[in-house]
Amino acid sequence: MQTYDTFWQKIFAKRLNEAADREGEVVISGGAEDFAAYKYRVGIIRGLNIAHELIELVNDEIHKAEQGDK
Repeated sequence: MQTYDTFWQKIFAKRLNEAADREGEVVISGGAEDFAAYKYRVGIIRGLNIAHELIELVNDEIHKAEQGDK
């Protein structure tokens, strides 16, 4: 059974991935005007990826807690 929290986490993770993909497209297409802009975009992508990883970790912890495994 999928809980509201799990559903929310999946949607949030999907949105983070979409945002990272959009930023990646800017980098790939040469949209960064200079190296500083490139570093900025790559930093955004890294931050979004970290956020996604944290969501996955929290989701795993929630599932373990729901099952009684800590």
